[in-house]
Amino acid sequence: MEDLTMGHTTYKIYGQPRVIYPFVFTDTMGLEERSDEGVCVEDIKLAMKGHIKEGYNFDPRYVISEDDPNYNKEPTLEDKVHVLVCVIDANTLHLLGDNHLRKMREVRLAASDMGKV
Repeated sequence: MEDLTMGHTTYKIYGQPRVIYPFVFTDTMGLEERSDEGVCVEDIKLAMKGHIKEGYNFDPRYVISEDDPNYNKEPTLEDKVHVLVCVIDANTLHLLGDNHLRKMREVRLAASDMGKV
C-alpha cells in the first residue's frame, strides 16, 4: 500500500545531536489528473507563500479560506517556500496527462512570479 500525504507536513533535518539545519522539507498532497482529486493548485500557491500552517489536511474540493484556523494570515520569511521541487515517479511518468501538466505549469509559473517585485 502506498504512503500518501494528505496534509502539509514539515520535516526538519538534524545534523549533530540537537543541531537542526537551517532548512526544512515540506511535503504536500500530490497533484492529480482530475480536478476533484489531489491538492488544489491554489492551495499549493498559498502554501508557497506561507499561508498554510503545518498539519493542514488538504481537501481536493476546496481551497483553504482565510477563516480556517490553519490559514496563516501573516507569514514570516521562514514560513515561505524558497525552493520548489516536484517529484514524479519515473515508473508512472507515462500516466501524466494534459491536466497534470497544466497544473504543474501553473504552480511553476506562480513560483517564478514569487521572486518578482
